[in-house]
Amino acid sequence: MKCPNCGKELTEGFLYCEVCGGEVRIVPDFEPELESQIHETLTGVAEEIITNDHNDNHKNTLHSEISGESIGSIEQLNHNANKGFFKYFRKLFGNRNKPYFAVLTISLIILVFVLALVAGINIYQYHSYSYQVSEALSAGGEKQYGKAIRYLERALEISNEDDGAQILLADYYYKNGNTDDAVNLLIKYIRTWKEPIDGYRLLISIYEEQAEYQKINEILLDCKDETIVNQFQKYVALPPEFSLQDSIYYEMVPLKILGNSKGRIYYTLDGSEPTDKSNEYKAPVFLDAGKYIVKAVFINSYGIKSSTASKELTIAVTKPYAPEVSMYSGTYTEPNEIEVELQENCEVYYTVDGSEPTQASILYTGPIWMPIGASHFKFITVTENGLLSDVTERKYQLFLKGATVTAQKAIGDIVKFQIDTNFITDVEGHSTYQAGRFIYTCDKAIEVAETSYYLVEESYIDPTNAITKTGNQFAIDIETGFLFKAELNTLKRYAVTPLN
Repeated sequence: MKCPNCGKELTEGFLYCEVCGGEVRIVPDFEPELESQIHETLTGVAEEIITNDHNDNHKNTLHSEISGESIGSIEQLNHNANKGFFKYFRKLFGNRNKPYFAVLTISLIILVFVLALVAGINIYQYHSYSYQVSEALSAGGEKQYGKAIRYLERALEISNEDDGAQILLADYYYKNGNTDDAVNLLIKYIRTWKEPIDGYRLLISIYEEQAEYQKINEILLDCKDETIVNQFQKYVALPPEFSLQDSIYYEMVPLKILGNSKGRIYYTLDGSEPTDKSNEYKAPVFLDAGKYIVKAVFINSYGIKSSTASKELTIAVTKPYAPEVSMYSGTYTEPNEIEVELQENCEVYYTVDGSEPTQASILYTGPIWMPIGASHFKFITVTENGLLSDVTERKYQLFLKGATVTAQKAIGDIVKFQIDTNFITDVEGHSTYQAGRFIYTCDKAIEVAETSYYLVEESYIDPTNAITKTGNQFAIDIETGFLFKAELNTLKRYAVTPLN
């Protein structure tokens, strides 16, 4: 048996070499199967290295290094190692095939390099903002929002200076069902970034999908950027604006109230808080002389109510007198003219059904013949600058004394006359000359030369059912039933002429 270290024949029975002093191992340091596998793996690589070395001009030098210094190092290891990893190496390199050591060393270096490279790539990716964002976009494109969120959260741990990444993260939160996280992130975003328009867009779209219009209104009211507020104007309920400022006005001026978008405006004039039950603003308001605390609210098309706007106005102008009407309320048996005294630079408007008169009511242009039956007049004076007087009210009852003909018979007699003269063709008022038809009405009586007459007026109804007075008027004697043509003269007094 030879010494595995120096190759000398060993004396039988000795457990160490008498030449090199190396220990003689009877039992192998590791399993033969493992040794065989290592030997087979490295033999091929070693043979290739030895073949190449055989042709190298530095063969002797390399052989010297392997045989000298390397062997000495391994012998030292064999001397000091008692267990573990180097037990295998001692057996493996105990023979003269020293290139195995070089092969193993190169293999270990390559392995370490590969591991270091992989670790380096992983470290780079973990600390790379662009890599994390790229992976998030890829995952988001595949609708793997949970995965995308993790990448973006890591990206923002690396750097939070990119507003686009925060908007993207909020979007992925919402798509992943994390609505509260999305809203909280966006609220923080619009409060901290200098140009938060993208954050407002996404946050408002989320609130709109959830019909949270009040929250949209609140965030826009808190926004200091008018450009952003104007862009989302339809969601905002701003307090109404008045055309007049807190002041004293010495002329009649209309008060206009404006809302910031589509919706309704409600107002009060007595300082009370307006609600949707208050006066709805539809046209400029003309205020009488006096002091007013005007309050108004705006309710937009989404049902959001604004805060209350308020103005204190004083109208210091001379109020016109209420109209002076010649006929007092009462019951009458003869036709009478109702006259109204006009004030300088004023007009009078009236109604006959008891409704409140305005500048849209009937304009008084001269004496009014009292209507037949019951009537309820209201008159008002309006100055040229729109100031309104108090209302004058009159109630009348007219029953014609001595009448042998009714108003309805008077109308029938006029219709018959018009048919007989071929002006109309039937009692419905149709005509061969017009596409529409003529109608005749009688609601008042007149007096001419101490004779009382029913006054019948002619009107025309066109194919669209629009009614226009033709100006033709007829008078029928209430006692005899005779027919007359009635016309106003230059003094606006009636004159009658018999019909042929």
